[in-house]
Amino acid sequence: MRRARSGRDVPTVQGNHDRAVASGRAPGFNGMAQAGVDYARDHLGADALDWLDGLPTERHVVDDRVTVVHGHPDDPDHYTYPREFAPDLLDGAELLVMGHTHVQHHAVFGDGIVLNPGSVGQPRDRDPDAAYAVVDLDERTVDERRVSYDIDAVVDAVAEAGLPAEIGERLRDGR
Repeated sequence: MRRARSGRDVPTVQGNHDRAVASGRAPGFNGMAQAGVDYARDHLGADALDWLDGLPTERHVVDDRVTVVHGHPDDPDHYTYPREFAPDLLDGAELLVMGHTHVQHHAVFGDGIVLNPGSVGQPRDRDPDAAYAVVDLDERTVDERRVSYDIDAVVDAVAEAGLPAEIGERLRDGR
């Protein structure tokens, strides 16, 4: 969070967990997710909570060529899986970047690209490696990438924090 807040002009949008941490309300969250929300609220200061609360749900960057959302352009809590990727999601943008499902995928259409770059810290597509993507807007190409990381260190950090073990253990299976 410090890096995103550091003034580096990182186009950050509010996700469902950000909203839950900022508000203290996590409707529909399972016990693991609720534990994470509680932990974050206990360890973040008021300025960080205010920052999370003030994040927009949508950003337009790169001269409005790129739209960044968390879930779906019309509903930040909608899980938009690859089968739903369609050109109408672009709504005039050349690239729509979204997350929420943590499932890496992209689709190239005549009008642009719909992309979920995946998740660096919690992939959910049965591949435990951190996922990200590199996009060339002019060439309309996407290079989906994966990189391994020290999952054992994360599992240990989760245990040390007193969070439910499954939060860390599930990373081994990319779920």
